[in-house]
Amino acid sequence: MKSEAEDKIIDTLLYEFRELSDALNDINSLGETALFEFIENYNWDDGFELPQAIVHHPSCDLALALEMFWLSESFNWLEFDEPEDSERKWYEFSRKLLEKILDGDYKLGGNRFIGVDKYFSKVDLHIWKKRGLPSVLFESIGQ
Repeated sequence: MKSEAEDKIIDTLLYEFRELSDALNDINSLGETALFEFIENYNWDDGFELPQAIVHHPSCDLALALEMFWLSESFNWLEFDEPEDSERKWYEFSRKLLEKILDGDYKLGGNRFIGVDKYFSKVDLHIWKKRGLPSVLFESIGQ
């Protein structure tokens, strides 16, 4: 469960301008539930600095990592070998996140991930399974 203080931090991060160092300190103070809420509402056009901090955050659980994977549309980069310069940060973020997921760096925590019907259809799921996409990327987690 997140605290009232974490709610205020999330609102500040999402809706007010913050110096990057202050925003990163705020991210570091959040727990897994608050991080999940933040990333669900994050505007990915604002850059990768804060999501990158979450990728390495000790409270980032598997459900949160998967949520970031699908929200950031990282699946688009699975078939690319080398991106254009303008897309390099997105590519590097996606590859690092995928690597950490597949290496088992994220453990089960208190967050839930249910991708079917939220990020992809059952038809997409069938296609990805046939293509050999690792099942950890689309399995539901949590109650």
